[in-house]
Amino acid sequence: MEEKIRFRNHISIIVERAGAGFWVLMGILFWQFIDDPEMIQEISKTEDGLFWLLVGLGLFLAVIFLVFFIQYIIWAKTYIFVDGTSIIFEKNTLKYQKKTIGIKNISNINTEQNLFEMLVGTCKVKMDTNSMSTADATDLIIVLKKKEAEQFQAYILGIMNKNMDFSAEDRQVKLEQGPGYSDKGASMNEIVVHGLLSIRLISVVVALAAILGLVGVLKDAVSHGTGGLMGALSSILILFFFAGSSLWNIAKGFLQYYDFHVERRETRLYIEYGLIKKVKYTIPVDKINAIRLIQSPQARVLNYYTVELINVGMGDNQEEEKSFFLMYDKAGLIGQKIDQLLPEFAGCQEKAIVRQPISVWAVWFVPLLLTALFMLFGIIVTVEYLPELWMMASPLFAGVLFLIFVFYFLKFVTEGCILEEDVLGICKGTFGRKLIFIKYDKIQYLKVSQNFLAKHFQIIHTTVSLLASSSNRFHEIPYHKEEQVEELKRKILQY
Repeated sequence: MEEKIRFRNHISIIVERAGAGFWVLMGILFWQFIDDPEMIQEISKTEDGLFWLLVGLGLFLAVIFLVFFIQYIIWAKTYIFVDGTSIIFEKNTLKYQKKTIGIKNISNINTEQNLFEMLVGTCKVKMDTNSMSTADATDLIIVLKKKEAEQFQAYILGIMNKNMDFSAEDRQVKLEQGPGYSDKGASMNEIVVHGLLSIRLISVVVALAAILGLVGVLKDAVSHGTGGLMGALSSILILFFFAGSSLWNIAKGFLQYYDFHVERRETRLYIEYGLIKKVKYTIPVDKINAIRLIQSPQARVLNYYTVELINVGMGDNQEEEKSFFLMYDKAGLIGQKIDQLLPEFAGCQEKAIVRQPISVWAVWFVPLLLTALFMLFGIIVTVEYLPELWMMASPLFAGVLFLIFVFYFLKFVTEGCILEEDVLGICKGTFGRKLIFIKYDKIQYLKVSQNFLAKHFQIIHTTVSLLASSSNRFHEIPYHKEEQVEELKRKILQY
C-alpha cells in the first residue's frame, strides 16, 4: 500500500447494515404472507383480490429495495483515506460527516469475522483510540476482504512502529524471530473447564424454570387439542425465548473461546479466539490500564482464575461484554502466564490484599438496621390483615435477615485493597471474587466519600477513574484508613 490511499468498505456491508432485526421482520412478514396458500389461491381468483395481493407483494419488495438503496447510497458516498499519519473517514450523504483518527493515538487495532463474513470472505477491522469521549464505542469499523484486512492491519501497525514497509509477510517473520512468549492453543479439556467455571447460577435457574414451564404448557395445550395449542402460543414463545437465551448464556462459555490463543511479541499482545465469531486483538502493552482476575463462586472454591484486560477498545460494545485475556486455570499457572505475557504486572496475584478495618461494621450497621425495621414493618402490616400468614412470615423474615448478614460477612472477609510500590490492588466480591490491579500512572483522578460514622472511625471510601469504557471506568476501593488516601495521592503524583 502507498500513502494517501483512498478506498471504500467492501460492498457486502450493505447487507450487514440492514441489520439482523430487519431480516427477521422481513422473514416474519413473508411467512405470514404465505402461511395459508389455499387462502391466497382463493383470493387470487377474484379480480380485486389479485390486485391487492400484488399490491401487498409489491410493497414488501419495495421496502426491501428501499432499505438496500439507502444503504447503497451510504456505501457509495463513504470513503476512507490513509495519509501516513491519520486515517480519515468521510461520509458525504445528506449529513456530511468527517472523522480523523491519528494513527499514533490508536490503542488497538483488531479484526473480527461473523458467520456471514466467513461465508463471503470479508473481515472487519476495528480501531479504537485513547479517548474518553469515544471509550464506549469502537471509533472506526472497516469491512474489507480478509486478505486486504490483514494487509491493512499490518500496514497501520507498521506506521505505528515507524516502519512504512511493514507488510503482512514481514510481520509474520518479525513475530517468529522477535523475543516473546506464546501460549499454546486451548485444548478441549481447557475449554470445557472454562465453560463449567463460567456458568452463572441465575442462568441455570432461569433455564430450568423456563424448560419446566414450557413442558407444562405444552402438555396442557396438547391435552386440549389444536385450539389449546393455538391459545397457548404466546406463552410457549415467551418461555421458549427465556429458555433459549439462558441456554445460550450457558453454552457461550464453551463456544465463545474456541481455539483460544494468546502471544506476546515485543510490546504487543496478540489474542485470537472464536468459532461462530472469530476475533483477533492486537493490543499495545502500554495502552493496558489495568488487569482483572476473576473467580466465579465455583472457581473460588477450586482456586481457579480467569483474567481480563482493561483498556480502551476491549469490552466497549454490547457484543464485547468482556475484555478477555486468559482462560480459567489454576492459580499457580495463571500467575506464571501473567509473568510471561505481561511482566509489567508480574507477581500481582501473590500480593496480599488487606481487609477492610473491623470498624466498617459500625458503618454498615445503619443500613442493616433500617433494612430489618422495614422488613419487620412489612410483616406486621401483612399479619394484621392476614393473620394466617404468621407461621410463614416469621421464618421468612429470619431467613432473609440471615442471608443479608451472610452477604455482609462474605463482603467483609473478601473485600480489601493494597497499595504496592507500582500498582494499586482492589478486591471486590461476596461469593465470587474480582481482583483489579491498576498502574498508578493510569489513574486519571480519584474521589473520596465519608459519612459521619466513617469520619468518627477515621475510615474512608475512595473511587478511582481510568481511561476505559463506562463499565470499566470507575473502580471503588472498599473502606480503608484515612492515611492511605494521602499515600495513594502521593503515588499518583509520583508516577
